[in-house]
Amino acid sequence: MFWTDKDNRDLVADKFPWFLNIYDNLPSDTERADCARYFYMLQYGGCYFDLDFESLKPLEPLLDNVLVALAYMTQDTAHPLSIPNAFAASVPGHKFWLYVIKHVMRNYECGKVNKADIFKISGPVMLKEAVEDYQSTSISDDLTIFPPMQVYGVDWNWHDNATMQHVFTVCHAGNLNFNATKCKTFFPDAYSVTYWSGELTWGG
Repeated sequence: MFWTDKDNRDLVADKFPWFLNIYDNLPSDTERADCARYFYMLQYGGCYFDLDFESLKPLEPLLDNVLVALAYMTQDTAHPLSIPNAFAASVPGHKFWLYVIKHVMRNYECGKVNKADIFKISGPVMLKEAVEDYQSTSISDDLTIFPPMQVYGVDWNWHDNATMQHVFTVCHAGNLNFNATKCKTFFPDAYSVTYWSGELTWGG
């Protein structure tokens, strides 16, 4: 199912009007889209994937008995971008998403974060901080974070890794040698793979 920018704003206005002023004043549509996915998870649950993912096999075995889930993009779990918001799964109404939204609000309102810094306001840096906040509580054992090879496959840090660049070359949709069929052969156990076609791919 696809959601338009209007659908996203309508959801916030209808179900979460206390966030609407922040939503409308975020500097970019990218930040609004980030926030919308968190609210969809909170309101409806389900699975969210960015459009540059390809499903490789049914998700039911992966999500069996899972209440809320994200995934690591890299084996370097300390990396500030290690938990992208390009994938999420959740039951409706899960309290974790309130922690995420709280962090968006805090970063937006505190004045210490450049509001144009998408990674820190609403993206992966913020999400990792929210995960760490949630994991510091006594209620965090219901959050699952899948290893990278199960969901993302391609690590966006491979773009400047000499050892893995041969994989990145065929797996990143922005490369001339992109080959989805060949890319999938590198991840035989993955449930999905992303080709990182968006403009916001690396940085920090």
